[in-house]
Amino acid sequence: MNSITFLIIIGIIIWTLQALFGFFQMKNFKKNFVEMRKEGRVVIGFNKGFIFSGTVVLIRINDETVIEEVRYMQGVTIFARFKNLKGLKGKKLLSLEKRDLKDFNKLLIKAIFKAVENYKKHGGGEEREEKIQTEHLKLKQLTE
Repeated sequence: MNSITFLIIIGIIIWTLQALFGFFQMKNFKKNFVEMRKEGRVVIGFNKGFIFSGTVVLIRINDETVIEEVRYMQGVTIFARFKNLKGLKGKKLLSLEKRDLKDFNKLLIKAIFKAVENYKKHGGGEEREEKIQTEHLKLKQLTE
């Protein structure tokens, strides 16, 4: 076997392992998301890493957007797993400021603010539900 064939085989093995470990990482994400979702609404924020570590944050909130639980996954490898994040419980999601996050690293702060942005943009799902109900009423009026 020549060296090029050997390198191709090694590349295929590494790519397969990456896909397999990525599957397990997604399974871990789903498990954590489902656990938190059973308890309330969950806001997701992320900060994609290229050279630096990527960060995903799951923030469970109540109906008044008060933070009840935060989990995050941060790392450069496929071995990163979710951990509990202390220090935000009881704070209002929409009132978070940089000073509330001073104990966290920059990548985690970006992911948390991305979660806040996602919540503002999508309104926690209510906006979409309202649009659907409005469309149903319009259709009903047209068919009567």
